[in-house]
Amino acid sequence: TDKRKAESGLDEDELTCDEPLIYLKEKKKGRQQTEPSLKQAKSLYHSGKRIRLSRSQIEAFLSCPTCFWKSHRRGIKPVPSPGFSLNSAVDALVKKEFDIYRKTKETPDIFKENNLPYLKAYDHEKLDDWVNVFKGISYFNEKQNVEWYGGVDDVVINERTGQLHMVDTKATSKSGQILTLENVYNDGEQYKRQLEIYGWLFKLNGFDVSHIGYLMYYNGIKSNQTMGLNMSFERTLIEVALDFSWIEEVTNDMVHLLQQEECPLLNLNKCNVCTFIKNHMNLHL
Repeated sequence: TDKRKAESGLDEDELTCDEPLIYLKEKKKGRQQTEPSLKQAKSLYHSGKRIRLSRSQIEAFLSCPTCFWKSHRRGIKPVPSPGFSLNSAVDALVKKEFDIYRKTKETPDIFKENNLPYLKAYDHEKLDDWVNVFKGISYFNEKQNVEWYGGVDDVVINERTGQLHMVDTKATSKSGQILTLENVYNDGEQYKRQLEIYGWLFKLNGFDVSHIGYLMYYNGIKSNQTMGLNMSFERTLIEVALDFSWIEEVTNDMVHLLQQEECPLLNLNKCNVCTFIKNHMNLHL
């Protein structure tokens, strides 16, 4: 560690995200290899390149700007999280249910249960693209040279106001009812941002979007005596007040960071990945 500090001129809390690459990469022919492969390099961002960034990338930037930069400028992708097959199954079934409501033009039961009979599943020729996670609803910002996009779970229209409401489906299994954001992990901050980004994208596409979004929660019931072949859920609806004003500034910050050639400092004590990298370096040096 002392040798590394002497060579780099950096204190431990001033490590750039390239430092682990420089000191931990395997040596080849007496030199340390830190350059990405040719195939990888073609996919990396460089100043002036048009790029497509998803809603999840905005969340990644907010979580750790350093890891976000590494992903797009060095090709170092985050460790993938495990899939949630049961959650995906619930999501798929709710989508099918809403498609039925779209055809019958009836109010979805979850909105009837919450005295919102005027909210109907929205029908649009581009809906199949909007719910596709790889396509989504998108907007190209010419000044930033970035296409922003996000795949929504669903959209409902308010027959009284004509406005669209963003809707997202969540599945979990926890004790107690899920009635407000306070009942959700971390007060539902990430889910609130999710709805806000979707609403922001719809607004940029010229739609009249409500500042009220909804989380449809399906909470698996564990109190039954047997499992059988069916799992029971308690279905609740959380109303979420949305704020779109913060998003433009964050997207500008993202683009500004990507245009920087130097690797940012490790985001120590705020990012588990960055902290792990520093601790891993200390073990090997």
